[in-house]
Amino acid sequence: MNILSRTRRRFKEDGLSGLQREAVDRLIAPIHVRWFSRDGTYLVEVNNISVNIKNVNLPHLLKYRLKKRKQGYESAELEAISKFLDPESDVIELGAGIGVVSCAINDKLHSDSKHVAVEPNSEILDSLRENREINGANFDVVNSAYSAKNEEISMNIYNNYLSSGVYDKEGEDGREVTVDAVSLESLSQQNGISEFTLISDIEGLECELILEEWNLVSKKCNLMIIEFHDRSPDVTAAKSRLESSKFERMYQNTNVEVWAPAGSEPDN
Repeated sequence: MNILSRTRRRFKEDGLSGLQREAVDRLIAPIHVRWFSRDGTYLVEVNNISVNIKNVNLPHLLKYRLKKRKQGYESAELEAISKFLDPESDVIELGAGIGVVSCAINDKLHSDSKHVAVEPNSEILDSLRENREINGANFDVVNSAYSAKNEEISMNIYNNYLSSGVYDKEGEDGREVTVDAVSLESLSQQNGISEFTLISDIEGLECELILEEWNLVSKKCNLMIIEFHDRSPDVTAAKSRLESSKFERMYQNTNVEVWAPAGSEPDN
């Protein structure tokens, strides 16, 4: 989205005062980020999780708004985890990012639960591991993308890491890279996980997972927290598969949905 489009949207949503606030934030943000990250850290608090975003590829404006809590981050996923994640469950997490959701998951799990966090973007792995350490978390990091066929895939890396993924984003500068990929079945076997909770934010590949690895999902998955991405052409088919199965939708907030076997109760 270009500057003109963003300006029009902000004016439509918030009027002139919204435009004024954004203009002020845009002026302040670069100065604030540089000044308060002189020690090598720019810590942001998200739901009692502390993450250092100093070296993360994000616009200064977004970093500043996260720091000042003017903008949320993964709020739907965090709410779903708080309400539905069983502390005794083993977790396979696809699309760990810089670790906000990962650390929230791990904070709720019992110490003997297994938690595997999978992230394909090698440029943010150091931040993921650093934030794991900051929060005293204990999850395994796997540098891989997802593929039901265990084959390499192409993904696009952008200056704003939140835009990175398998789909090309028009108007954004980026580069295409080839990354190793792993299936859900391989992850469960390699990590000695039989039954598990699946937490997924993989930019449209969640539909491939549901459709191509349904046998495993239907038998071994006791809870799914999935962010669906409408850009995938298979969203309708994937949701139809879920709706016609033993699973039922327990929760929905924007594109984040929680699915569990019928009759399941929230953890809290």
